[in-house]
Amino acid sequence: MNIAEVLGTLKQAVEKQSRVVLTLMNGSHVTGAVEALTGDNRVKMRHEQGVDYVPIKNVVNVSVLLSLTDRWAMDE
Repeated sequence: MNIAEVLGTLKQAVEKQSRVVLTLMNGSHVTGAVEALTGDNRVKMRHEQGVDYVPIKNVVNVSVLLSLTDRWAMDE
């Protein structure tokens, strides 16, 4: 993903309060709820261990997690 795609997906995740998996340049992953995009080009992620601020420039991919309850709600 290029930076514009990463930012677009993260903005949608903030609006929909989605959980995501961020793949970082070093190969590690951060899973959690995207709470905000900060003015200093970081993404605020809440997860089981607390809160992390991840520099957007380090994100190479964003995968949005969907729950089954989200899917069933769309069908109704």
